[in-house]
Formats: sequence, C-alpha cells, structure tokens
Amino acid sequence: MVPQMKQAVVSDRLIKWLSSGIELRGRKVQGYWVKVVPHPAATRSNCDANVAAQIRDHGGEPEYVWDAGETGPFLELEAHVIWKGPDGKFLDVSPSLVGAGRHFVFPSQEQFHRPFPGNIIIPLADDEKVRHIAAYLMMAHAVLAPYRKVGPNTFTRANLQMWIHDFLRQEKVDADPAELLRSCLTVIQGWNRGAARSN
Repeated sequence: MVPQMKQAVVSDRLIKWLSSGIELRGRKVQGYWVKVVPHPAATRSNCDANVAAQIRDHGGEPEYVWDAGETGPFLELEAHVIWKGPDGKFLDVSPSLVGAGRHFVFPSQEQFHRPFPGNIIIPLADDEKVRHIAAYLMMAHAVLAPYRKVGPNTFTRANLQMWIHDFLRQEKVDADPAELLRSCLTVIQGWNRGAARSN
C-alpha cells in the first residue's frame, strides 16, 4: 500500500543533511534558499508563465531548478522555474502552494518545458519498504508527467493502464502494473489536492 503524500516544507533536520549537497542526475549539486515574491499577475502551478511575465517587466532570465519538499519519509524534487534578475539574484515569482516565504531548491542541468519531467523521489530512511515505495512513486511520476496539466487532473483507468503498459515496455522495467496503478492514483490525488488549494 502506498501512503498518502502530504505537501510539507523542508525541515531544519533535512536542511542540515542537504547542506552538503546531493547526487542529482549523475552530479553533486548544492541547494540554496530562494525567496518567494510572486509577480502581481502570477498564478499557481504556472511557474514558467510567471517567470516570463517577470522577465517581460524587469528583464533577467529563467533559472531551472528542482524545488525540494519533504513528504513523509521522502525528499520530493519537483521541476520548477524561478527568476534570475539582471543583478544575478534569484527570486521565486510564483505563489507557494504551501504559503512558504522561501523555498529550498537545487539547480538543474536541463531546461524544463511543458510537459515538465516527473518528480524525483529520494527515500530519507534506509529502509527497504521506503525505497520500494519511492521507486514506484518515481515511476508513477514518469508515467503521468507527459499528461499532467495545470489544475485538476482526471484520467480514465483505461488510459492509466495503457500508459503504464507502454512505460513498462519502453523502459524495460520489471514492475507490478497493479502496484504502479495504485502509485499513479496516489500521485494524481496529491496533484488534485494542490490544485484545490490554489482555488
């Protein structure tokens, strides 16, 4: 059974651990705090459009990052775009789904364009069950990422099963399709809770 995911800020305990950097997509990266000051026309879950509006008004450029959140026994990294001002300082110009005044982020080597890549799930406990759940949640994000949209997401069971079948075949992954379906449903529930908070 996959546990319910709750959006949370990053704890002080985790920040101490993260301050030495993490291995992310094959390289060691250092995270940093970025202040949240939404653009006046910003909307939630539209970071790329919010940054484009900020650039139009003030110059600068997009900075592609992974936004860190502690969700139970996992560190969850979500693709995100922040603003790099002409002075070189970073600012998150999108409203925070959790009402935070700052976010802890890690730089990305890649630029994000919609559809954004799936979240990266890192187990925080040295426990086989937690690692297993993290692996299935990461696969669920990979299955769903191409179909995610801003706002509530609803998918038919038939579509989910087809996407899971295609993913397992293409990625040559030996995983239980029924468990992956349950993980996909958990991820969708989390997205839809976030979308409900933004209304």
